[in-house]
This record gives sequence, C-alpha cells and structure tokens, in this order.
Amino acid sequence: MGQLGVAGEEKIIRFRRVAVPGTIEDISCGKYYSVVCTKNSTAATCSRRAFAAGGSSRAEVKEGREQSTFRQLSIKGQVSRVACGEAHTLAATAQGELFVWGSNANGQLGLGDCIDRKEATSHPELGLEGVTMLAAGGFHSLVVTAEGRLMAFGSNSNGQLGIGRRRRLMERPATEGFESYSEPQLVEFHDMPELEAAIE
Repeated sequence: MGQLGVAGEEKIIRFRRVAVPGTIEDISCGKYYSVVCTKNSTAATCSRRAFAAGGSSRAEVKEGREQSTFRQLSIKGQVSRVACGEAHTLAATAQGELFVWGSNANGQLGLGDCIDRKEATSHPELGLEGVTMLAAGGFHSLVVTAEGRLMAFGSNSNGQLGIGRRRRLMERPATEGFESYSEPQLVEFHDMPELEAAIE
C-alpha cells in the first residue's frame, strides 16, 4: 500500500533507510499511511516541510491514488509536528497554526461537522489560538494550545476524550454506543481525594 515510502515492495522485514530531504523532526503512522516532518537549515533560511507515503484509506489504495514514495504535502507554513489517526491527520506549524485532513466520520478533525477533508484545512479556532502539542487516536484527537489548554474532539465511545460527559452528534443517525464531539472540548482535570486516600 506504500505506507513505508519504498516503491515496489509489499513487505520489508528489516530496517531500511528511506530517503527524505532534510533532517527528520517528527514522524507518525496511520493505518495505511505515514507522514514525516523535515527541517532544512542554511545560514540564511530554515524551511520545514511534511511528506506523506501510502493512502489514507483502502479506497485510495484500491483506486491507485496512494503514494508508494514520500511526496511533499501542500501545507502553507513551516510544518513541525504531525499526528496520524487511523485515517485522519493533524499537522502544526512552527507558528502554532493547525491543519487537519482525512476521515471525519466521528468529528475527529474538530471542525464542527462530520465531512471528510481531502486537502489540508486550516483549523479556524485552534489555529488562531496556537497549538504546541498534538496527538491522534484511531478516531479522536487531542491538542494542547499555546495557553496550555488541552482540547479533545472525535469519538468518545469509551471515554477516550477524558471530558466525562457524552453527547450524540446530530449530523449522523444515532447508533447504540456512538458518542462523539465534532467541536473541540476543553478537558478539565479534577482532584480525586477519594482515590488519593485509597492509594495512601
């Protein structure tokens, strides 16, 4: 499927060097794809770019739209951090701007809907706040803002967002056990004196 970024080989069972330009700053793997962030520095300039290999879904692979070698992604800004879920991706620039794309069936892009995005899309809310850290699970996402707030969005079917409450999305038909948030939710941390007392 090309997710290793090595053309012409289905399986590679030993480590092999993969050519990408620049110094690798961050890497992440989805189910069928991989993303690498690199940095190129000279005395006068510094550029950060993101490269992807593979397909973000079985459909892309079947249709021949996957990439078997790493190719540069079209993202405005200096990409320095990336996180891949099963079939969705988050990327943060050195300036703190957030870009999201891929599957959004559970609201894991945090854009307030459940519409998939084929192109990197600037996040209107969190991009303005600035993002310093990000992570992606199979169908959910977490980001830390420049102010230190932890924001969560996507599937909460097993409480993985850590927000302690559940709500069904209106954009999808309700199915038993399906809870998701398509808009970023603030994760609040609470002291648990009963638990602390039990541990002591």
